[in-house]
Amino acid sequence: MTDDFANHPVSITEAKADREHDCTLWTPRDALISLLRDIDSGAVKPDALVCVYRFEDDDGAMCSRFVNATPDCHTALRLLTRGQFLIMS
Repeated sequence: MTDDFANHPVSITEAKADREHDCTLWTPRDALISLLRDIDSGAVKPDALVCVYRFEDDDGAMCSRFVNATPDCHTALRLLTRGQFLIMS
């Protein structure tokens, strides 16, 4: 059975972050649920996704990883470059 987030409620944190257009208010979980809600409701139909995340390991060191659902490395690089452009503009 697959979870369906189409009708998952919007959290207070997500609503405030969206209303104020402030990325520092989002939690990583809220961002992922927002994306899943859009996908499961049919609002968006992505054909590629690159997700990069950072976390602290057991020794206190900062680590970063990514998951990549793209047809090839060129698409992943284009998405990352587009994301960088959007962040900087």
